[in-house]
Amino acid sequence: MQVYLSTTNYKSFYSLEKFLAISFFILAINTYTLAQEFMMLKNGEVIEFNRFKIKETDVKVVTKDRGNLELKFNEITGYYNNTNGTTYYLKKGIPDGATENQYQFDKLILEGEINVYERLHISYAHVPNSFSSTPAISGSRWTELYLGKGSRHQGMGKYGLGKSNKEKRKDFLIQFIEDNQELVKQVEDENFKGKDEEIIRIVKAYNLSRYKPNDNLGKISTAWFYVKKRSKNTDTLKTYVNGMFVGNLPNSSVLAVNLSNQNLSKVCVNSYCEVIKASPYYIKYFEIYISDDEIKFTEIEKNEAERYLLYLKNNAK
Repeated sequence: MQVYLSTTNYKSFYSLEKFLAISFFILAINTYTLAQEFMMLKNGEVIEFNRFKIKETDVKVVTKDRGNLELKFNEITGYYNNTNGTTYYLKKGIPDGATENQYQFDKLILEGEINVYERLHISYAHVPNSFSSTPAISGSRWTELYLGKGSRHQGMGKYGLGKSNKEKRKDFLIQFIEDNQELVKQVEDENFKGKDEEIIRIVKAYNLSRYKPNDNLGKISTAWFYVKKRSKNTDTLKTYVNGMFVGNLPNSSVLAVNLSNQNLSKVCVNSYCEVIKASPYYIKYFEIYISDDEIKFTEIEKNEAERYLLYLKNNAK
């Protein structure tokens, strides 16, 4: 059985002080050598850029060394930000909306047989201005979950618009998981409200049920795990990768584990498991939440993770 372990004696535990010192040292020495964002092309090329603008037929990209580029939609995979630790993929616009022929970059928040993306919507409206003949502009922002499986890419719609929208969300989700009747029953249950966190929970369970170990290690990268909240009665947290024990995770520590960045790995904390893939572009951070009745872990952006670990350090007794 294959297992992806960390670089030092196959497992590494770090105190908060050591972890933060390492992280900030790496950030400091790379301030002038690492770019913040890179555009990923389908031919495998990666281009450092400063900004972009989505146009009618292509994406205008202002690069650091190559000037302005006009990249066709079919040339682009997406882009990543290696400072925040986020990746965005170019996807077509709202399937049932007026922007059907437009494209947008959707943030990847969960990987597996079903990928989960987050799309930012920004809308503007002109409103009367009592102090001028020129109308004022009012804007609003909201995010929408998108699911991707094979060639299907479907937005879940906005939550909270009434019963009809909740049922629509449930119907969309069932189309992605219809080959798992146990999960379908959970979605059809009247207690399932169709909230974002419920959809993500179902997708995680589906991806785990479809997981098949891959003996090909491929390339590996490091991922960091740390505890966000922990019940006083929780037993020692035992961490496993693809069925192999890699170490205990105590409070006020982080665990560094090398995972494949090409294939999914099954990572378990005690009896709770998820499938996860590392990134070839940046370190991923996973926040473990433990209460009396559940364990779960969520990928967290680098800046947020390091802020929380610094908070733990400053408040340690």
